[in-house]
Amino acid sequence: MVVDTPIARDGVIRGDFVGNDGYSAMREMVRGLVACGHRRIGSIRVFAGVYSSDQRFRGVVDQLSADGLPLVPELHRVIENVPLHQQGRSRIRELMELPERPTAVICTHDAIALNVFDELRKMGRGISEDVWLSGFDDQFFAEALHFSSVRQPLRQIGRRAVEILLEKQPVRRQEFLPCELKIR
Repeated sequence: MVVDTPIARDGVIRGDFVGNDGYSAMREMVRGLVACGHRRIGSIRVFAGVYSSDQRFRGVVDQLSADGLPLVPELHRVIENVPLHQQGRSRIRELMELPERPTAVICTHDAIALNVFDELRKMGRGISEDVWLSGFDDQFFAEALHFSSVRQPLRQIGRRAVEILLEKQPVRRQEFLPCELKIR
């Protein structure tokens, strides 16, 4: 049984898994941004090949398409081989220096969003005034810093994982539980 971050190869999960439905959560986040008038929505994520990050990004891309918005590659940045405390910093600078910068940036986890928030502050930019920011995990600092995030159903994930283990079924199971948007 794997909880939270599945063991995947070529996008296929191996073995039993219980985790969050980051794909649907990110689609919902993009729908909300579009409903608020955002049309230039960017993203910052960790390197390709991390299943949860890939699924979250796919949710962003699929919803942009569903809403009739083009995927503008320059608005979507990938972090490669950077220590956690630096993740997102150079990428937000690149995005904010574009001639047509994004009006919203979605980060695939809150640690990236925290670094982006700090870097925006250093640049003299404000959350909401200059760019709308969101993360994923709804860490304690997201509310204090007033950026939106996605809350995972951690207790339900743990409970469901234990239930599956106790059932001892020979069939492999993969369950993705819905998340909750925290719009700030």
